[in-house]
Amino acid sequence: PIVGTATNIDGQYALTVPDDGTTLVFSFTGMSTQEVAINGMTTIDVTLAGGAVDLDAVVVTGYGVSRKVAFTGAATQIGSEVVTQQTMASAVNSLQGTVAGMQVQMGAGQPGSAATLRLRGLGSFNASTEPLYVIDGVPIAAIDASSGYRSISNDALSVLNAEDIESISVLKDATATAIYGARASNGVIVITTKKGQPGSSKFDVSFKKGVQVAPYIPHRMRLLNADDYVQYYTEAYANGNNVTFAEARTYLRDVAALNTGGVITDWYLKGNSLDAMDEMTRAGDVTDFTLSASNANEKGSYYTSVGYYNNEFYMLGADFKRFSLRSNVEFKGKWLTYGANTGLSYTDKHGFIEASTSYYAPLHLIGLWRPTQPMLLDDGRYNLFIYPNYNAARPNAYGGVG
Repeated sequence: PIVGTATNIDGQYALTVPDDGTTLVFSFTGMSTQEVAINGMTTIDVTLAGGAVDLDAVVVTGYGVSRKVAFTGAATQIGSEVVTQQTMASAVNSLQGTVAGMQVQMGAGQPGSAATLRLRGLGSFNASTEPLYVIDGVPIAAIDASSGYRSISNDALSVLNAEDIESISVLKDATATAIYGARASNGVIVITTKKGQPGSSKFDVSFKKGVQVAPYIPHRMRLLNADDYVQYYTEAYANGNNVTFAEARTYLRDVAALNTGGVITDWYLKGNSLDAMDEMTRAGDVTDFTLSASNANEKGSYYTSVGYYNNEFYMLGADFKRFSLRSNVEFKGKWLTYGANTGLSYTDKHGFIEASTSYYAPLHLIGLWRPTQPMLLDDGRYNLFIYPNYNAARPNAYGGVG
């Protein structure tokens, strides 16, 4: 028969072993199991070594850690190796395609912009349908931190460095409301940051570098060049006003002399043609760097990291920069264990209005800009005339129009 016992708080134990017993098995949560042959010994002392817990086998909930086989709710566990596969401003975006039944909409795609997550579909027309986010036990009610008129969406979780995340648990069913209450009616995303692991001191360096370009779409909007635009515009004016083509061209040229936003401009007559798509896009740059140190022993543990993330979007005027610092420390006494998880982050985000029909949205503005007009005037100022008598394009201070 198999017999067993548990140690007291000092690690002492007593066990009566049957005559046919040959091996003692010592185990403890978070430690490696050790087997020792009895061989007639009456006193056996062991020291267990720390062991990593398989994250796929546990689920982090509001009241602790449960093994997945014993957890009765619907939950999905995502490890750090999945979170760090994609280099994005927000770790939430890395959940796309990893959890069954969860929809992740990237929104405008600007770096740092808020994503939309749906765990249980659209449950309300007026109230929020976003899940509850919990970081190291601290709930965060809203993911979109934007505000104000013509605001730019801002993901509140973009302050987190993905390299600092140990695991993400997605609680999808009614068990989440039993833990967090009504706030969890749309599901819960539980984020756990890293802690030090037993062993020697560990230093990690992560560096990622990439280029971000506009996607190639074969059937995307095709813009007219300056010659074709003048041809069609002149014919339309002639037909609409019952004049000859030559008369229409002369009129349009005279208007251009009085209005910078005219059709036949001096800039066009010099052989120039504007491709607004080329002028307002670029080869974006992505840089992600993290340096961390960690360790743990019987007296406590620590994890410290510094991070730098910079994403220059392929649309002019949109970029995101983050400096992050994290320190997770824990101290173990004889009767008390205490610690603190501290995260500091500075973010700097520039962007444009994301509404597709807004005159402040570059993708909408591209279709309005006349190819006979320069983006910049001779004196270096932006050309504010999209077409005659309209002045809605307001260039921002970061090189784009938005």
